[in-house]
Amino acid sequence: MPRGLSLLRALVWLAAVALWCLPAAAMWLGAEVHWGPLDFVLAATLLGGSAGMFDLVLRRTREPARLAGVGLGLLGGLLLVWINAAVGIVGAASDARNLAFHALPALVLLVALGVRGRPAAMTRTMLGAGFALIVLGIALRAEPVAIAFLGGCLALWLASALAFARAAARRAED
Repeated sequence: MPRGLSLLRALVWLAAVALWCLPAAAMWLGAEVHWGPLDFVLAATLLGGSAGMFDLVLRRTREPARLAGVGLGLLGGLLLVWINAAVGIVGAASDARNLAFHALPALVLLVALGVRGRPAAMTRTMLGAGFALIVLGIALRAEPVAIAFLGGCLALWLASALAFARAAARRAED
């Protein structure tokens, strides 16, 4: 693996570990954060799974646009699931309507596996996921602050779609 990609790989894993340790540090410094063992297990699963998927793609491709598409898509999905699990997008985190926001990134992952990560198909997948995210937010009557957060996830997924489109265009040129 080229040196630059090895550095990227190390930075992704370092960021995942640092984010996992952040709540423990916050608990030690103040009383506002209350995480239990299951919270740390969920965080480790989300962060480790996302870093692991990126690592797997990094080992299989060297295309910067494709790597950007995967990274941005994973980041959008990770943030959506994490925030939804923490506070909920619609009502409290325990509100059953929030399951739709957990299901969407899982569906995107299944589609990505089904299309084998082909850039043109991933462009359509990420555009569709972004559209579905906003429709869900509006249909389930998310609060305005949640809609703003969903807009941030949408921006990440649209940037992912743009990166995949660029990778598809490069492929078409070859």
